[in-house]
Amino acid sequence: MKRLIEVGEITNDVLFFKQYVPKFIARYNPRWQEIESLPHEYIFDGIKVETREIISLPKNSSHWMACLQMRSIIRSKIRQNNYNIIHAHFAYPYGLAAALAGKDCGVPVVITCHGSDINTLPKRTIDAQIGVRLALTTSDKVITVSRALSESVKSIVSRSVEVIYNGVDPSVVNVEKLERIIYVGNLIKTKGIRDLITAFKKSNATNLVLVGDGEEREFIETQAKLLPAGKSIVLLGKLENMVVRKEIAMSQILILPSYSEGLPTVIMEAMMEGVPVVSTNVGGIPEIAHHNQNALLVGVGNSDELAMAINRLLEDIELREEFSDRSLRYAERNLNSVEAAKSILNIYRSLLK
Repeated sequence: MKRLIEVGEITNDVLFFKQYVPKFIARYNPRWQEIESLPHEYIFDGIKVETREIISLPKNSSHWMACLQMRSIIRSKIRQNNYNIIHAHFAYPYGLAAALAGKDCGVPVVITCHGSDINTLPKRTIDAQIGVRLALTTSDKVITVSRALSESVKSIVSRSVEVIYNGVDPSVVNVEKLERIIYVGNLIKTKGIRDLITAFKKSNATNLVLVGDGEEREFIETQAKLLPAGKSIVLLGKLENMVVRKEIAMSQILILPSYSEGLPTVIMEAMMEGVPVVSTNVGGIPEIAHHNQNALLVGVGNSDELAMAINRLLEDIELREEFSDRSLRYAERNLNSVEAAKSILNIYRSLLK
């Protein structure tokens, strides 16, 4: 958004919806505390964000109740501010709420799909499947963050799809490399975190840094205590984006053994820092992380392959340096945030003609 404002000289409002969590419940869960503590307005990366609370039922995968509330809020905002375009992220429920509000007010709506909203959510419930399909057919333009994801969208609905990689900023950090490998993401099973721990034990790597939080943290902490002498796992929790970039830049390899993905920003960030990637061959990842050229890709759930890939890059310094150079050059040419912003701006302009 920041680059979009700079490139397009546009004005914008950012609306973030958070689930209403009573204080007496929030105190029992760190994630709920984080949500409950968000102010009505805050500044993120220099951009003002307005938060609105919505009520949703526990474990309500369909999100219809939340969707209808968001539709009403967005519709009111459109009428108050005379927006030219609404751009929503994730097809459902946010994209559908925006698309319906846009139709109510005659304002074009763009939806960017990121991965789980297309690959995972429609499989949970019939309601969610209907919601995703309706969002994709009702919106004026659909953007996906990878070519693989665009094909997934087309398997749900027959329509044109624009592919725009998220894009990342050029590196601004200059740090010394440390002997360690790094993972950035949620600490959950579907990110392959248990496969990573197993592979780390089998590999020659001595230090594993984990950035992020999630339900597997307790399991990881237990495993860390059982490591042999000379191996360590460090959990840094959630960090600000620039700190994450620094942590990545200080590492020898980024590991991402996910079971499914759209196109992870963290891989693009690693490439922009010249850090080689070891990842699973899923989603849009092989579109930019090219096996045996600037990355090593392995099978899902295969800790042996993962360990061998880690060892190969740690032991072959020349190969690691080649991957580093190729990754950086590719990222500078193809994954620049300014070019991504220009592509989005062109879509806006096409809708306003």
